[in-house]
Amino acid sequence: MLGFLTFKRAAAPNAPIIRHRKKVMRRPKWRLNFYRTLASNRRCGVNYARTLNNMAEKEAARRPGGAYAEILAHWADRATHGGVDLDDILSGWVPPLELTILSGFEDETGLLRVIWYLKKQISLRSKSAMYMAYPVITLCVAMVLLYITGNRILPDLYSHQEGMLEAHAVQLFIMQNAWMLTFPTFAIGILIRSTMDSFDGPVRVWLDQHLWPWTAYRRREGQGFMFAYSALIKNRPELQALDALTANARPWHRTRISAIRYYVAEGHSFATSARFAAHGFPDPDMIDTLESVEVDQVVMADILTSLAEEANEEEEQRQTTMITLFVSGTMILVVSIIFIMARAIISTIDLNGITNALQ
Repeated sequence: MLGFLTFKRAAAPNAPIIRHRKKVMRRPKWRLNFYRTLASNRRCGVNYARTLNNMAEKEAARRPGGAYAEILAHWADRATHGGVDLDDILSGWVPPLELTILSGFEDETGLLRVIWYLKKQISLRSKSAMYMAYPVITLCVAMVLLYITGNRILPDLYSHQEGMLEAHAVQLFIMQNAWMLTFPTFAIGILIRSTMDSFDGPVRVWLDQHLWPWTAYRRREGQGFMFAYSALIKNRPELQALDALTANARPWHRTRISAIRYYVAEGHSFATSARFAAHGFPDPDMIDTLESVEVDQVVMADILTSLAEEANEEEEQRQTTMITLFVSGTMILVVSIIFIMARAIISTIDLNGITNALQ
């Protein structure tokens, strides 16, 4: 989610271990189970080193020589003999936001917050995949049927009737080439996705406020920022927390967080600073809510966490609505394509001839 935070890397492990880093990064469910095991053992008084050793032994027994057995053994060795903290062990292995949250707490609170956050993200992604798969597959099947009808069925039917090919030339051209529209559609989608965290400026600020998918991106990143920021200000000054979030940030995030930091350094509250920054980041409604609140940092951190949770729930509902609309739109398009195909085929049938033959 927040791809803009970076942390110091630990000493580079050996080459076989390095190649497994992406495997951990790309498996949120595995990380969720990993954090759950650490948290439950920590509550029982078992330290991280012992927990990691136990997990490494179990994984090695279950899958000898497997990637996760090597990874856990490496982490266990660093925890046992290196004497490093958990966030240092995981640096470079897990997404930066998770490290940000973990580094803000010395007990299992950080783990519990990461677990909560990952559960929400996995739920959102699973729901998105479930709802998006059906219309995409349906649309692809419809395009295939349209292509077959326009290139195989109709030309053969029209060829048996004089003048039909010429009369329906435009219709055939559209049906034969409609599938090509999928390429620019996917290209535009890839372009938007690849420039989400780099494209910036006045136009982008307007898009973030008014047009999907930029609004969805701003809300999602804003939630992650609020959650990470609330974790950091529990035990460090606001400016240090903002510096940690700004370090090596990508353009979109750096612009917004740096603007907030500038006004905080001028002596304004966080909410007032966010309003002065004029980016609507992390969330316009949150800014309005916090401007009327005057509390210390610890209480503010709890309020931000609560607001982040509420925003996440609202985003789930909003995403469900958007996906439902997308599914409905896709189904209407598919029905329209089927109707066009049926109409084109029916137009080739000589109904008068059939009627006369029956009589």
